[in-house]
Amino acid sequence: MKKRILLLCLIGVLMTSLMTGCVKIVKAGEEAALTQENSGKSTDVSSIWESDIIPELKGKAVDIGTFLTEAKGDISSLGEKYGKKAQGTDSKLNFTVKGNRYSRIS
Repeated sequence: MKKRILLLCLIGVLMTSLMTGCVKIVKAGEEAALTQENSGKSTDVSSIWESDIIPELKGKAVDIGTFLTEAKGDISSLGEKYGKKAQGTDSKLNFTVKGNRYSRIS
């Protein structure tokens, strides 16, 4: 009985000492150096919004009526034609569509 308790205590101490290497404490503001990401400062896009972003979205957008008609109930089937993979994922697709309240869906 004493051997079992001693063995369990030894295993507990061993596990605790091994798991302490899994944690790293990083000072606030120094996360970017560790993750190799930007510091979280937002970029001002107002200067390129009208000239670059809006025209690009309008050019890539497909009419919602056409999109849903071609999909025939399976939106993922249009992934290769109209989809763009979401950043950082392997399975999620983003689609850019356009339309108005008068769009006709066949």
